[in-house]
Amino acid sequence: MTKRNISALDVLNFEGKEKISTYSKKIDDLLDGGIPVGYLTEIFGNPGSGKSNLCLQLAIAAQMSHSMKAGETGGAIYIDTEGSFIPIRLYDIAVAAHSHYKMSRDTSAQVDHRKLLENVTYFRCLNITNLISCIMQLKALFLSEKKIKLIVVDSLAHPLRTVEGDNSLRTKYTTMVVSILQKLATDYKCAVIVTNHTATKVDSSHGEKYTTPTLGEMWGHLPLIRLKLSWKNNCRDAILIKSPHQPEGSVPFQITAGGIRDVDTVTNGNDCPDVDSN
Repeated sequence: MTKRNISALDVLNFEGKEKISTYSKKIDDLLDGGIPVGYLTEIFGNPGSGKSNLCLQLAIAAQMSHSMKAGETGGAIYIDTEGSFIPIRLYDIAVAAHSHYKMSRDTSAQVDHRKLLENVTYFRCLNITNLISCIMQLKALFLSEKKIKLIVVDSLAHPLRTVEGDNSLRTKYTTMVVSILQKLATDYKCAVIVTNHTATKVDSSHGEKYTTPTLGEMWGHLPLIRLKLSWKNNCRDAILIKSPHQPEGSVPFQITAGGIRDVDTVTNGNDCPDVDSN
């Protein structure tokens, strides 16, 4: 897989940045603390691998002080292009996070799970025109009194399928979307998550099938971090494909009624056996 060259300045700027916890310590460790604020991270995988569940978890985690590493909390913007946003699922994750927070050492803090839901601003975009129009208007939210710590686009691949014409036009739109999102991330110190699909291809030399992210080779240069989610034989793995200074690696995780968790973690009845997910 083609990778963008990383400069010493990239590494220096990356270190010490605010991070948003995934609620899986193993995934956080894989990412050196969690999802970094100020950059674009890609999460890709097959249907059911857990992409949307992880995005919902992060939308809640961005608001929780015990989930933020070295930074202030803030709300989330969730841009849904596939209809995979499930409010009741977000509610379950918020309730579990609220319960976890109450059990933390900071007994003076008060968190209302209903407030967590109010702080997730939702947009539904059906095509690339809707998506571009939406993200171009996001600056107004940042300029308001509302503090935003996370932008989720779930997914970028779906609206690009609606683009008629050759690949050059899709590339143009992809670059435009990423440019706007990265500027928002940099200017307003928020994390950006973009989910992506996978496609099955055949190795011409060996005839073996393999999966690869969609959006083309050029896309691989754009996200700072690329995280693949895999679900095979009832086992889930988070696989780090690209990072400015972390080695590639893989860790197991599970999806519970309360959200993303480590496989060996059970939290006072909030968790249950792994559930189906997007």
